[in-house]
Amino acid sequence: MPRYQEEEDCRQKRQPLQWVLTLREQFGTGWYDEYLRTPWWKNKRHQKLTSVNWRCERCNARAEQVHHKHYNSLGREKNCDLEALCDPCHNREHGL
Repeated sequence: MPRYQEEEDCRQKRQPLQWVLTLREQFGTGWYDEYLRTPWWKNKRHQKLTSVNWRCERCNARAEQVHHKHYNSLGREKNCDLEALCDPCHNREHGL
């Protein structure tokens, strides 16, 4: 897919998949932690980190975290929905 097409796809609003909504119902406040344990997320996380050669997209240090820019597309994230970050940049993003 041409890069401009992927960028256009990322501008479109997408809803979480039904299995993600089911996780929310089953696990209540712990649903997001459960989501991060799924094979889907582990694979998507690895794809994102590999796509940027495990480099932080803000400071170029080694990336260890994959940050969701938003939660609209859980279960169907594209690389443009995610940001590879080192631990310090990820902590700053979350105000830690």
